Amino acid sequence: MYNLRLSPYNSNVSFKGKKQDNVVTLNTEISKTLKTLHDRAEREVTPYDYFKPVQIPLENPDKSLYVGDITLRISQPPKESSSGYKTQRNLEVVVCSPNGKDDFSKIIANGNKKELLESLKDKALAKELEDFIHEASGMLIEDSY
Repeated sequence: MYNLRLSPYNSNVSFKGKKQDNVVTLNTEISKTLKTLHDRAEREVTPYDYFKPVQIPLENPDKSLYVGDITLRISQPPKESSSGYKTQRNLEVVVCSPNGKDDFSKIIANGNKKELLESLKDKALAKELEDFIHEASGMLIEDSY
């Protein structure tokens, strides 16, 4: 048996680890998902009357956050909410805990189909979503105790 010892002072060995070149950020993932949701909403959301809700899961690349599934959803408000419920649409984000027991949701935009499509193109929406996901992560941690 050989006992091999490497000294970092007199060898060309690096102990820093492997560099990751293609790290995807949460903001990049949100922007990509918003673009996909916009494309689907153009096809699947009707300007008037009922439609099937459009949902897209959002992959969370930030493993430091205490979140499980994240879903972006376009749906119709309940009939009791207002008289214009047939033309109004809600954009909602749902953040679940890693164990799936708790979730937090927030309506981040609403309006008719045209207004909703315009808000999906807004760059500030990605930042608002990212802030809510970070906030929900903190609330989910508190609820887990």
